[in-house]
Amino acid sequence: MPFREYEAKVFVENDENLIQKFDNLGATLLRRVLQRDNYYDIEYCLTKRDELLRIRLEESEDTHSFHAGEFSWKSGREGEQYEVREDISVPLTSPETIKYLDDVLKRLGFRKLVSLIKHRERWRLGKVDFEFDRNIEAQAINRPKRLIGSYLQATIETDDEYLPDEMELILWDSLEHLGFDRTQLKWESYIELYLTQLNDLDSIPSRKKRDI
Repeated sequence: MPFREYEAKVFVENDENLIQKFDNLGATLLRRVLQRDNYYDIEYCLTKRDELLRIRLEESEDTHSFHAGEFSWKSGREGEQYEVREDISVPLTSPETIKYLDDVLKRLGFRKLVSLIKHRERWRLGKVDFEFDRNIEAQAINRPKRLIGSYLQATIETDDEYLPDEMELILWDSLEHLGFDRTQLKWESYIELYLTQLNDLDSIPSRKKRDI
C-alpha cells in the first residue's frame, strides 16, 4: 500500500558518539543489516522528475545471508525543513526474485543508475525511527567507487496526514535531542552526494538543482 515517508537527514561526523547518545537517551536498536541498493532509470526519465526506482537486498552483516528484499518506487520530494515522498514498496522474498526482477527491468530498457552499499542501523526513540547509514559506498556504471560518509535520517512512515509545522516539530525535536539542528539539514540524496564527488552533478539534462 502507498504511504508517505517524512524524513530529515543530517551528516554524522562521529559514528561512535552518535551511538553513545542513542544509548544515553534510552533509544531501542531495532535491527542492524547490510543493504545493497540498485537504482534504475531509463533515459533519465525518472531522475528528471525526482522519482526513484530501487531494488534493495538486505543481508546479515556477519554471514551475508539473505535477510529481505524490496522493490520501491518513490515520488519526487516535497518539503523545506524535511523531505516528503510518496512510497510504494513490495517485498522480494529471495535473491532469485531480485535477480529475475533485475532481468525484467533490463529487458524493459532500464539501466542501473547508481549502486549503494551501506551498513544500516534502525533505532527508535519515541515516535520517530532513525535510519543510521554508516560508511556508505556508491558507484555508477563505468565510474569509480566513492565513500560518501555516514548519515542519520529521522523518519516517520505513515498513512496519516500531518500539518507541515507539526511534522517539522516532531522530526527536529528528535534530532535536536541528539545534538543536531536545522542548519545541518542535508537535502541531497545519496545519489546526488556521489555525483557531487565525481563533479557529475550537471550530467543529467533538464534538471534543476533543487529538483534533482
